[in-house]
Amino acid sequence: MESTMSEANYLRKQSKRAKVEMAAAVRGITKDAGKAANPRRLVQKHPWISLGTALFLGFAAARFIDRPRKTEPAVQSPAPAEADPERDRTRTIRKWIARAKLVASLLKPLIEGFLAVQAASSELRDEPEMSKQREMSREQKDAI
Repeated sequence: MESTMSEANYLRKQSKRAKVEMAAAVRGITKDAGKAANPRRLVQKHPWISLGTALFLGFAAARFIDRPRKTEPAVQSPAPAEADPERDRTRTIRKWIARAKLVASLLKPLIEGFLAVQAASSELRDEPEMSKQREMSREQKDAI
């Protein structure tokens, strides 16, 4: 009977410890995600990268936006007798989808690299903080 009680107590303690560890892990993940998603903080920490990214995005957006031409062609071709507005709309939508895919393919490596650098730098910066969290969780385990 004594061994089953000690085993039950051991399992209760392990359960409480697991809950404390999971709560600490969730707090750490949400804290890191909040820091990574803050654009003001990113601009303050990395002003030149932010400026370069903004310039690139502005250039890419200006490149792919339809603008009226400044010069008129010397000879205009006659308009087709039967213009199909639905066909023109479909072509326009396909153009925009192709442009969006191109922009996404250009931005994907930049975003992945940026996130990798952020994750690596946050791990290095937060190492003392993580050790404090470990100490706190150890103290909580000992209290249990």
